[in-house]
Amino acid sequence: MDSSLERPSKRARIACNPCKQKKQKCDGDRPACGNCTKTGRECTVEDPSTRRNLPPNYVELLEARIAQLEGLLRETHPQIGVDHMVVESSRPETANTPQSSSLADAEPVSVNGRSSSSQQVPNPSDGSRPSAFTHASEPSIESLCMAAAVSQPQYYGASSGLNFVRIVGSIMRSVRYQGPGISVSGIRDNVFKNLPKPLPAPLPARVFGDLLSDAYFTHVHRQYPFLHRPTFEEWENNVHFANDNGLTSDPVENFFVYLVYAVGALIVPALCPSSAESLYAAADLCLDQALTADGVQPIQAILCCAMYSMRSSSGVSVWTLSGIALRQCTELGLNKKLVWADECLDLLQQEMRKRVFWVSYNLDRISAVSLGRPVGIADDDIDVEFPSDINDEHVTADQLLAEPRTHHRDPSTTMSAAVHHLRLRRIWGDITTNFYASKLEQTPRTPDYQIADDIHTQLMKWYAECPQPFARTPEQGLPFGTPEWFTLAYDHTVLLLNRHKLVTHIRHGFDSTLDMSTTYADCAHSAARICHTYQDVYLNTKVSSTWGALHILFLAGLTFLYCLWTDGACRRAYRRDAVNSACTACTVALVIITERWSPAQPYRDTFQALVNATQSMLAEQEERGHPDPNLPVLKQAHLGIPEHLSSINAIGMDPSTELLLREMVQR
Repeated sequence: MDSSLERPSKRARIACNPCKQKKQKCDGDRPACGNCTKTGRECTVEDPSTRRNLPPNYVELLEARIAQLEGLLRETHPQIGVDHMVVESSRPETANTPQSSSLADAEPVSVNGRSSSSQQVPNPSDGSRPSAFTHASEPSIESLCMAAAVSQPQYYGASSGLNFVRIVGSIMRSVRYQGPGISVSGIRDNVFKNLPKPLPAPLPARVFGDLLSDAYFTHVHRQYPFLHRPTFEEWENNVHFANDNGLTSDPVENFFVYLVYAVGALIVPALCPSSAESLYAAADLCLDQALTADGVQPIQAILCCAMYSMRSSSGVSVWTLSGIALRQCTELGLNKKLVWADECLDLLQQEMRKRVFWVSYNLDRISAVSLGRPVGIADDDIDVEFPSDINDEHVTADQLLAEPRTHHRDPSTTMSAAVHHLRLRRIWGDITTNFYASKLEQTPRTPDYQIADDIHTQLMKWYAECPQPFARTPEQGLPFGTPEWFTLAYDHTVLLLNRHKLVTHIRHGFDSTLDMSTTYADCAHSAARICHTYQDVYLNTKVSSTWGALHILFLAGLTFLYCLWTDGACRRAYRRDAVNSACTACTVALVIITERWSPAQPYRDTFQALVNATQSMLAEQEERGHPDPNLPVLKQAHLGIPEHLSSINAIGMDPSTELLLREMVQR
């Protein structure tokens, strides 16, 4: 009889362990043989090389796992070639259909003596929450708005969560493609856009990790304290323990550890063998799990991305991220003081809710003022108190281990500078509310000088109560929380407060009944001091250029020139050498910024043209005794000024800069 016509045997080439023990014929079916299926026992086979007991379909499980990971890799790094025998086009049932023998249907597999249930892909039909391995057509980010409802009460607004989070998904994914160049704007820079995307980095050794996390908490956390350092250190220990022992770490903890390391690598790149971009790419693999975590962790994840964007040459704009974070805070009711919500939260959770909201508020105000855009939430809608002025290690779930700082003469804590900074942001809110509440107004309101004087009194009190630095750090530039930093913040606020007075005074024909000499003197003094401060920073230290610094510097230079043109007392108070010194300081700083970021060129060229015209005006005043000069300083057709102003407007122009340019450049 021909052997080819023989009936194939149902006997398996390798019998499973239970059938061997029972001396039964094993048919080798998968995922379990017929005998094991009938008796309900676990079906395993022995791996001859490792002597481990594995499921019969162990290879298929691994192939499905590899295919899913390759799909994630193709999504994040499409330029990388993926060559594997199992692809979604040839085996769609492996990843998508519940009938296939995939990880979605398999029981947890014991690997290296531990359960791999944490690696299992949930079946969409069983109601489990999607993970990072869910099919790309079902984005897990859609549960972002409702993520915190699992453990904490929500405050529901009128917004549509589902549509909103679909938009959020596409925005957050654009972080890999945008290159803002400087911190706050969303300007695309083709130089950064065309660079190859880095591969995810392995976890740095613990000695490097400690240095990177210490750099983050020294230089970033004191200004934006939305993380709790003891909690982060616990996450860090868990991730390193899992990595050292071949275990799978929690993806949410993994995300925060990698992203904090990425920000630390931007601060001190010499302390890490991996680049900040590759560490960020590793954190990005766990982004979906972080955005669908419980409590305030999704907002913390968004704020972590904002911290990276503020110091990196690539990333989503801080304006976008702060808006997303602030909207999520509103969904959770973090802007309201809800007593009933605190009853089900421990002390640490209550404190972190306040910190997360106020950091989001802070970033939103910085972006709105710098770019001249609406704020994300009105001050009238906020009644939650500031975070406690207390060190992180003294905040636990059960109790506060020390009394919070309540007086400006008390010793400073790691939170003192951040809380004092928030008080300044509320002063900014008063300025905007009282003088620039409507974005439809083409000119600022007629100033109420009593209100302006009251706000200036608050500002003086704020400046007098600045806390002493918690610890002097070797950070170059202008470290947050130092007396120099608070002086710069004070000078900038003086310009923001008085901008309406400067513009309305000239538009009202220089009303002689108003004594504006003090206002012009204060603005000129603060503006000149800002210019000299930034010149010292950029000439004497190696610091990165920030979007906020460009706006503050350009506003200071314009204000100084504006005061010289409109006030005779200022022209008499500043000798020509003092004028040259302030103008040169601003010009030098703008030149350095332009060398590092080419879109800053319109600011440099516009200011230089205004300086030249001002110098000519002062020379004529001295030589010929001409009467007081009249604005505008320049005609719009002067040396490409229209193109420069168009570029500045496209990038983003704050209201103060726009008001001054309207008066100084002929329309």
